[in-house]
Amino acid sequence: MSMLRLLPVAFAALTAFAATSALTPRAHADCNYLGEGCKEDHEPDDPGENGKPEVGVGLDVFRLTPTMGGFSGSAELFGLRASMHARLGRRIALGVGMEPVFGVDQSGYKRYDLGWTLPDVYLYLTPLSRFQLYTVMGVDMRVSHFDNNEGMVVPNDVPWGHFYFGGSVGAGIEHRMTKYNALRIELRGFVRGRLDGAQTEQALQKYPEFYEGTRTTKGAMLSIGMVFF
Repeated sequence: MSMLRLLPVAFAALTAFAATSALTPRAHADCNYLGEGCKEDHEPDDPGENGKPEVGVGLDVFRLTPTMGGFSGSAELFGLRASMHARLGRRIALGVGMEPVFGVDQSGYKRYDLGWTLPDVYLYLTPLSRFQLYTVMGVDMRVSHFDNNEGMVVPNDVPWGHFYFGGSVGAGIEHRMTKYNALRIELRGFVRGRLDGAQTEQALQKYPEFYEGTRTTKGAMLSIGMVFF
């Protein structure tokens, strides 16, 4: 019973200690995520951690699982992403890049995409850690092209390419290995709408597999890659 009476006192003491710790400069706990630059005045050596901008190059590979229009299936689409990754400070970064995509669509035809971002915006939730959790939002445009595959021939009057505009949102983790490179794994969901003109719309109406299958693209994308600073 006496121990129960001491619980409020212990809780109050812990609360006061936590508040004091939060207000006290953390000379060693807030060293940079590389374990370097542990100075008493907390001036870490890494540019991203101390708020100074840094620009890097990102290289990623990804697996795309889209659902197009009213059709769903296991499309085998893979892609590469080459981007400029600008870390503006501890918590914010911007990315601008290009994405070539290739594989076999749900329709059974080969598919090739070329996309570009306008840009991606990264928000880092744990900027002082080696393992930096982040969220990402982006706007992108792309052109999709369908080609013949195993006896399936694309009709001559189907347009060569389909123009899409859309956005994505997701989350990832970036492991800062050294000051100069980081490994990242990311999962995004996306939605893209086709913006072709009336002439393309009329041409596609003859072929349901292209008309319905190209109207709206939505799905998920899992990527893994490196950022070099």
